[in-house]
Amino acid sequence: MILRTVLLCLLVLLLAPTAVAVGPTGAVVLYAYHLKPPFITDLERRQGLYFDFADYANRKLGRTALWLEYEPRRRLERTVFSPGFDGAVIGVSPIWFKDKDEILFLWTPSLMHDRDEVVSRRRQPVDYTGPRSVDGKIFGAATGYYYFGIDELVKKGKIRREDTVSEQQNLRKLLLGRLDFAIVSRSTLDYLMRQPGQANRFHISPKPHDDYDRRILIALSRPELLAELKPLMEAMPSDPEWQAILARYR
Repeated sequence: MILRTVLLCLLVLLLAPTAVAVGPTGAVVLYAYHLKPPFITDLERRQGLYFDFADYANRKLGRTALWLEYEPRRRLERTVFSPGFDGAVIGVSPIWFKDKDEILFLWTPSLMHDRDEVVSRRRQPVDYTGPRSVDGKIFGAATGYYYFGIDELVKKGKIRREDTVSEQQNLRKLLLGRLDFAIVSRSTLDYLMRQPGQANRFHISPKPHDDYDRRILIALSRPELLAELKPLMEAMPSDPEWQAILARYR
């Protein structure tokens, strides 16, 4: 009986979501869930724009203040809303984390502006004017992502949603005729369209699904991190070093 109780306690501990960020001593874990270019181009080698930002910030601050770690979106949701969360999340918007009024977390200035493009085949273009303009179509989505307006129609059976692990895979399915349209971040699309001949294969709706600023969510327990990052990030638009980093992914 005692052994069973001990084993049950161990199981509960193993299954409980980890809320406390762990990284190099003194560093705040900066979580990322966008496993796609330009944000993460090689996870094993720790390459991509998000890794570059962490390195850039650490150089400016003169110490290892941030340590970037990848965590899938659904698991990260549990981590962020767990008691004891003391990390940060890069590249997100308050509305994505149920914090429209910015009271649940601290928020930095914009890291970069982005938009979600509605992409279709050039020979069968889809011009998006609102959710109802894509009634009856097959939509390519990224697993774990919420698409306002469109997901509501999916629930009503007006649109069919096909999930994949990446936006790149959705573009491939689009070209194979298995989707009518996909929603792809402009930053990712620009990176992928650098390959010769790719741009001519797709149509991008004049109206995007959404546009937003990518910011950094910070736990309320970390006001000192916000105090350090705010002036640093406000200066980035005029910093040649940061602009040179961005240029590598365009």
